[in-house]
Amino acid sequence: MQASRESTSAFCEHCQQVVRTKVELHTVQLSRTRIRVPHVLVRACSECGEVLEVPRESFPQLRVFGAA
Repeated sequence: MQASRESTSAFCEHCQQVVRTKVELHTVQLSRTRIRVPHVLVRACSECGEVLEVPRESFPQLRVFGAA
């Protein structure tokens, strides 16, 4: 993730507003298989923790589980 510690903003559908994001490790649930992949680097809402972006750097980790 380029400039991973850089503060960014994004729209959070859960909060229904533009929020600051933070880079952190999350468990991501894959939509097609419902498999949960632990310790994935993501950008998340700093208000509610909702995953807002999964960067390309995390794709190889998700491919192991059949996604991306």
